[in-house]
Amino acid sequence: MRLNLQKRSIPIAIVAFLARAFGRSFGIYKDPQFGKGIEKRAKDYVVFLSKDEKSFLFRIALENLRRESDLLSEEVALVPEGLELHRRVVELANRYEVADRLATEMLTEPPLVKLFNGILAQALQDGANEVHINFNTTRDTFPVMLKVEGTWTEAMRIPACLEAPLRGVIARVEGIGFPVLAPRLSARVPLPQDLAFRWLDRQRLEIVINPSSSGSA
Repeated sequence: MRLNLQKRSIPIAIVAFLARAFGRSFGIYKDPQFGKGIEKRAKDYVVFLSKDEKSFLFRIALENLRRESDLLSEEVALVPEGLELHRRVVELANRYEVADRLATEMLTEPPLVKLFNGILAQALQDGANEVHINFNTTRDTFPVMLKVEGTWTEAMRIPACLEAPLRGVIARVEGIGFPVLAPRLSARVPLPQDLAFRWLDRQRLEIVINPSSSGSA
């Protein structure tokens, strides 16, 4: 049975009130402080969102997660606890409206997700079968290279300040799985269902696009 949290039924409104009133006692709610204790907060949410979905603590945790927007940011996917939280939110998205809304916001609205979509869309439009992102640069930008018919060309340059958030997006896609995320990602062209990520070293990422899977999303 689908739990309609969006309409805020009386029981859920009571849960929300009790979550604010008693959440600290359970250790699953604190006043949000952006960037503070990310690993522990994400781990706590994973624990409570893994409990019986009819339990009181599960509903409190899901309701409180709506207020913890920084836990759904790209940077959080860089830590294992954050990536596990993202996986759990996506798993719950088909059953709970709150989780569905959180997953949709997490996977479609952030500008860095749109940037990642744009890189893939450009590669597909140009007929590229490989993409290289080289984070190893001393300049204020880093290049995105496309391989089309054996020839490498520079598709775009990205400001160096976006390196960490973009790595977070990539970590999320790798960790959750692109086939799971693809239906929620928006792009100008149909996205492939199969991407292979290969880190040539800590600074250079190769994305191999399977041409036969393009357009099947």
